[in-house]
Amino acid sequence: MDVLSLWGKTGSDNQYHPLLYHMLDVAAVAVELGKRFPQSLLFPPDTLAYVTALHDLGKADWLFQNKSIEQVERLQKEGCCLPPINQSSKGYRHEGRSAEWLRDHLLEELKWGVDEVNVVAQAIGYHHSKINISNPEDDPRDPEVRRWKGYRDELAMRVHDIIKPAPWQPETFSHAGAAGIRFAGLLV
Repeated sequence: MDVLSLWGKTGSDNQYHPLLYHMLDVAAVAVELGKRFPQSLLFPPDTLAYVTALHDLGKADWLFQNKSIEQVERLQKEGCCLPPINQSSKGYRHEGRSAEWLRDHLLEELKWGVDEVNVVAQAIGYHHSKINISNPEDDPRDPEVRRWKGYRDELAMRVHDIIKPAPWQPETFSHAGAAGIRFAGLLV
C-alpha cells in the first residue's frame, strides 16, 4: 500500500486529505507562524518545519486508520489489511504514538540530547491537550506492528526528502518548561 492512501483528515463528504499532505501543511503553517512570532522559535525554520510535520505521524497506525468506517472501506479496497478493532484499541492516542516515534528518532538518528528530546516529545504529545499519554505496549515481533512502523518510517523519510532540513543540534534549553510551552503553543 502507498502511504498516500493513509488519511490525516476527513470531511463530512467522506473525502480524505492524505496524512502526508496534512503533515506538510502543518510544517508550512509553522514556518509562517515562526516568521510572525520569532520569539517562539526553538529551531531554525527547516528544523521547525520537519519536527512539526511529524506531529501527526502517529496517525499512521491501524488503531487510528480504523476510526473512520468510510476510510476503512476505501483502504481495504486499496489492499490495506486493517486488523479489526479490539479492546486494546480503545483510547488510542495518535499524539502519544507521534511523541514516542519522534523521541526515538531524535535520540537515535539525530543524536539530540535527552532533555531537548523530552521537551519536544512532550510538546508533540500535548498537541491535543492531553497529558501523560500512553498507548498499549506494542510487541516488536508482531508483523502488524512492524508494518505500521514501516509506514511511519516511510512517511518521515518522505517529509525529510521534501523539507531537507540541515543537520542541527539544539543547545540545552535555558528553561525546558518555557521552551516546551512555546513549542506546544506554536504547534497547537
